[in-house]
Amino acid sequence: MLKICITGHRDLVNLKSVKTDIINSLKYFKQIDNNLIAISAVAAGADILFADAALSLQIPLQVILPFDLDEYKKDFSGPDLHSLERILHQTTYKIVQEGDIKNPETRNKAYLETGQMMVEDSDIVLAVWDGKQAAGTGGTGDIVTYAISKKKELHVIKVIRKSHRGELTEPDEILETFDKLDREAIKYKKQKFERAWVTGIITGLVAVFSFAIKQAFPQAGFLFTVIEFTFLIISFVSLAVYAKKWKSIFLQKRRNAEYLRAVIWYRNAGIPIPQAEKIEYKPGTEILDIEKKIAAGIGEIKNIPNAKRIAWCLAQEQIDYHKQLRIKPFEARLERLEWWLNFLKIVFFIATPLNFIFEIIEHYEIYSVENIKILLPYLLFLALILPPLYAALEGIKYFSEWKRDIAVSKKIVSDLEKIKGNILSCKDEISLQAETKNLRNILELENNDWTIRYYEKEVGARV
Repeated sequence: MLKICITGHRDLVNLKSVKTDIINSLKYFKQIDNNLIAISAVAAGADILFADAALSLQIPLQVILPFDLDEYKKDFSGPDLHSLERILHQTTYKIVQEGDIKNPETRNKAYLETGQMMVEDSDIVLAVWDGKQAAGTGGTGDIVTYAISKKKELHVIKVIRKSHRGELTEPDEILETFDKLDREAIKYKKQKFERAWVTGIITGLVAVFSFAIKQAFPQAGFLFTVIEFTFLIISFVSLAVYAKKWKSIFLQKRRNAEYLRAVIWYRNAGIPIPQAEKIEYKPGTEILDIEKKIAAGIGEIKNIPNAKRIAWCLAQEQIDYHKQLRIKPFEARLERLEWWLNFLKIVFFIATPLNFIFEIIEHYEIYSVENIKILLPYLLFLALILPPLYAALEGIKYFSEWKRDIAVSKKIVSDLEKIKGNILSCKDEISLQAETKNLRNILELENNDWTIRYYEKEVGARV
């Protein structure tokens, strides 16, 4: 049986990433010992995230409150209070200090005793901590110090939090650089590249529809000639100029962000940053300077258990990313696209022969039916529009390269699953460094693939 307790801040800035780190950390410890028990005071912030994660993973939760529940609720408000009540409905709890809380000093002492009691009852202490000393008695810094004095296995999730005035207590410039790159990559993909690409496809189809209408319905007039020409120009400019330009910028920012993401993880783990064996993509100077600066500050792994957990969690986070945000959505898109392609084929192989047969009937005056003459333009329109429409969908399928993306992601997931097992079995710094180097190589697979594809399409096409 393995017991793990939580200590951590409230007023966290990076709540979403902290929640993910806590969940993956508990998954990691559950791999070490399936009979895992979680201990928490369910305080606002990190404690609640930890308790929720434990319950979601079906890990038994022990709750220790510093004082009477009615008094304890006074330290909560809004969603945190609701979360406290919901969690306590699912488990039992014990109270450290019975009776009235007479003053702030007594209150802080109760918090301190609660944290110390959890540490003493645990094998592992997980600290969601900004690295600073506690501002008051019973804070996260105090509990971390106590855990170290008791020689407990200490694991740290590095966080950024807000002061009481709403300012960041200690801005992380490197993390801010990553966040900026990540936001810009998303902006260029969603707001610029994808919009230009979709605009180009749609306007191109409108031009084709206009051409088909002109041919099938000559009475449509000059208007559709103007529409065809105008939308062809818009389509060309959107695809050949803007989409191409913004895709290049998006890829550059996304690859820089992903490269920096890995560097930040190694920094937080206190693991010397290994060089990937093969890097097709060369990051920008700013990113390389950050990497050199971080690498210079890490000589050896000072906390091997903590480093193992962080490396394992990085692998798990990337597995979840590829499964949930790449493989699953891309397979769904491919399935929908294949359905439409098959539908268009069926309609084409019905409309085209019918159009041919009706043309023969009318030409040789084999059978005179007025309805056939009415149907002919529409069948001709379908015969004209379906091949380019089919080709457009095939183009989307080809240029999106979902099949290749799925294959690359599945390989990365498979390799990362092996790495996770290897990291768990590491016993010393040398073996851990070897596995984290393999991890770095896997993390660069997607960046390398993006670079190779871009080179093949943009550079190779001109060779």
